[in-house]
Amino acid sequence: MVPTGTGEKQGIFAFSTSSQEMALGFVLSLTANYLLMPIRDAQLLFLGKNHASKLLVATSIVAIPFSSLTTYLVKATVEKTAESILWFYRAYAITALFAYLLLPFTPSDIPNYFMMQCAVVVVFFVIFELFKLLAISLLWSLSTDAFNKDNLGRLLSLFGLSCTAGQTMGSLISWYLLDYGIAVQNLLLFGALSLELCGYFVRKVGMHAEAKTVTESSNKHNSQSQTRKQNKIFSQRLKTIYDDDYLRLIVVYTLCYTITMNLIYVDRLSIVQEAEFSVQEAASFSASVNLASAVITITLQIILSTGSLVKYFGVAFGLYALPIIT
Repeated sequence: MVPTGTGEKQGIFAFSTSSQEMALGFVLSLTANYLLMPIRDAQLLFLGKNHASKLLVATSIVAIPFSSLTTYLVKATVEKTAESILWFYRAYAITALFAYLLLPFTPSDIPNYFMMQCAVVVVFFVIFELFKLLAISLLWSLSTDAFNKDNLGRLLSLFGLSCTAGQTMGSLISWYLLDYGIAVQNLLLFGALSLELCGYFVRKVGMHAEAKTVTESSNKHNSQSQTRKQNKIFSQRLKTIYDDDYLRLIVVYTLCYTITMNLIYVDRLSIVQEAEFSVQEAASFSASVNLASAVITITLQIILSTGSLVKYFGVAFGLYALPIIT
């Protein structure tokens, strides 16, 4: 829907202002996620490995009905979608500020008070997980609506690289701050700031998109909204996936990836508990693992995407190689 910009530009500036703002949104969203992740991981020390794994399963089940939020936003105009995402990220930032005030960081020796601490941890863990699951999907939804299909192909690589950059930046900042001795709860403040900035840039994308496409939007709004209502029915989506071999393979691959990552995550919790870390030490360990993962990820992306391996062996080789290497 959105033109790539006025005039031809060279190098990195070949991307329009709105696409650069969208890329910054991805960077800041992933930065916030990896700033908050060490806190989430450390808080699970209050629950223990067995309860933590059950909580992960419960959160995934609760997230299913919330995924309809993405469908609702897709039916809106680009400007309205961007405005909604702004308030979504603002609510995420406000939740982080409340967590700064309410989350416990030292287990209590009083049984009843410790149970209250565990309840607070569970509530905030579920909230953070729901926000995390929706945050990136909403940005991807906006990006597919805010840019025309002719330009979207090359922009997807920019947005994917922005996600990796955000992962690396968030992991590096959290690792450096915790290694420097900053109290773990202060990561919540940095995360809230990053979320607010992300919402700001997403709103700018909506403003630029609407300003450039108001005529197109007014002419096609009725037909587009009707088409979306017909195409976004859940049963039709399932049928589309079932009838397409390629889409079925993507679903299976994603499912296996998610299960594997959750198993690895639970195993990480076991390592932390056996080491008897404090909350601060557990958060520092999580930040270190995230940083190592981010460095390996960006290295593999560079090798597999720009090197001759994928060009010679194809995309399937990359999909098979990644689980083996990582």
